[in-house]
Amino acid sequence: MLRTKLKKVQVELDEDRNNSTLREIEIVFNSVYREAALDEERDDIGNEFHDEEVTERFVDHFQSFLRTSKQTFPIDMPEDLFKNKVNPKSALHMIKEVFKDEVKVALFDIEDDKAPRPDGFTSKFFKAS
Repeated sequence: MLRTKLKKVQVELDEDRNNSTLREIEIVFNSVYREAALDEERDDIGNEFHDEEVTERFVDHFQSFLRTSKQTFPIDMPEDLFKNKVNPKSALHMIKEVFKDEVKVALFDIEDDKAPRPDGFTSKFFKAS
């Protein structure tokens, strides 16, 4: 039922992207949906788990996964694993220092009502602070 309501709001938002009321409703539904998803889980054969059982299942899964040792084999030509490589100039550009002024310019280039974050805040909020 919650998933259906969320889907309906998202369809309406596709038709009216600037509707702030629908955006707020979507944020609330997304938040509630994520919370509900954390409280319910199914295993490989369809058994359903709720609340504390979910936590126990995750812990059990990762304990069994991380405690398992498997035989590994050396890789003969590791350089052949990666066909696409970044050229050195681009690589240096990716790790260059970013200055506060650059971040500020980038932030102020974003329109005020564009790309609200999952918490609902738009760039206008951050520009004002």
